[in-house]
Amino acid sequence: MQLFQKNCLNSCLNKSFLKTTIQSLFLWLCASVLSFSFVDIAQAAVPATPVANSAIAGAGQVTLNWDGVSDASSYKLYYGTVSGVYGTPRSVGNVTTYTLTGLSAGKTYYFVIGGVNTSGEGTKSNELTALTIPGVSSISLTGGKNQVKATWAAVASATAYTLYYGTAAGVYGTPVNPGNVTTYTLTGLNSSTAYYIVVTASNATGEGAKSAEKSAVTFPDPPAAITLTGAVGGVASATINWNALPEATGYKLYYGTASGVYGTPRSVGNVTTYTLTGLSAGKTYYFAVTGVNTGGEGPQSNELSAITIPGVPSVSLLGGKNQVKVTWAAVASATSYTLYYGTAAGIYPIPVNAGNVTTYTLTGLNSSTAYYVVVTASNATGEGAKSAEKSAVTFPDPPAAITLTGAVGGVASATISWNALPEATGYKLYYGTASGVYGIPRSVGNVTTYTLTGLSAGKTYYFAVTGLNTGGEG
Repeated sequence: MQLFQKNCLNSCLNKSFLKTTIQSLFLWLCASVLSFSFVDIAQAAVPATPVANSAIAGAGQVTLNWDGVSDASSYKLYYGTVSGVYGTPRSVGNVTTYTLTGLSAGKTYYFVIGGVNTSGEGTKSNELTALTIPGVSSISLTGGKNQVKATWAAVASATAYTLYYGTAAGVYGTPVNPGNVTTYTLTGLNSSTAYYIVVTASNATGEGAKSAEKSAVTFPDPPAAITLTGAVGGVASATINWNALPEATGYKLYYGTASGVYGTPRSVGNVTTYTLTGLSAGKTYYFAVTGVNTGGEGPQSNELSAITIPGVPSVSLLGGKNQVKVTWAAVASATSYTLYYGTAAGIYPIPVNAGNVTTYTLTGLNSSTAYYVVVTASNATGEGAKSAEKSAVTFPDPPAAITLTGAVGGVASATISWNALPEATGYKLYYGTASGVYGIPRSVGNVTTYTLTGLSAGKTYYFAVTGLNTGGEG
């Protein structure tokens, strides 16, 4: 086209042989061609620069508006998450508003617009920015005493969170705005009630979608007061009974040795009778019980007391003449003692109630006999265990009468002889100057002859001998 225009112009200027009329016509044609070419050249310019007016963010999207330019046949939208850095542009057609979807939640995006025609793309517009609405959080709940603790994951760009809750699924009352935190405890709630909760995240753009609904049940009220029905002492133990409470999931047993003063309670499980062991023998214990559930611990029950069975006495024995003397140590809380005895180990046919004493003599026993004895202590609760068995042997019967076999006088002396007695362990010699009248006897040991000295010369002496053993004198 340009070559044709050039040839036309040269011909018009240089061909002098043409006549004036032909020259005029030719000049008119060349001018017409040149005029059309200049128009074509002007129409080939790229579009002007658009003006971007607004970028309005939503949930995963941004709607952009711009002023159109008359020489643009379409537009390209450039965007990215860093100012001035854009990815592949999107051709949006010949429009001046466009909603860009599929964006990440809670992110800041940057935008420019370029006009396009057949000659190319013009200069990009001013840059706009927009922050998308935050995404959806995940929430977890923990029920408590008249409260529910809600915890959720932080959401990108969120500056505040809102909790919606109610007692029916999907039905929520007045929302709570806890601020820019990721945990919040809803208090003042009803006991034993299921609460349904969702959370939303917000930023400067707006509020995001609700999370998946979760529910939690608040704790029940603590159990009511319990009634103790019995407390019975045992051997270093006590068994306590109480009425069941339907709302209790377990019980605590309080006990001590002074009324109303208890040590660390014992968790006994969900039972209504419990035997407490390891107690001291012969002591009075005081008991109270509370009910427990997830809502807490209820008030203490009425107090009952029980005395444990007395402990075991320590015993000592002393054999005697047809008797055994029994002595033992006093036992705490004992109000009486019982002796069990017999002539064979472990066999006690006849108990003796000695009363509240610590010594007792068993009389009327057989001589030269081993007796086996145990002692028990009793109180209002019952009788304690038997003591360790002890034994003692009663004294034998005194020796029989002795037969003197001789009495021979000497120089201020006399030698007396007698028959031995097998049951005797010694002998006593009686003597005097009148028949049947004797002074203080002399113990002569276990012999059958004895020379008595220091007697008066020329005097007649009378003698008698008795046998001795632990049973006495014959």
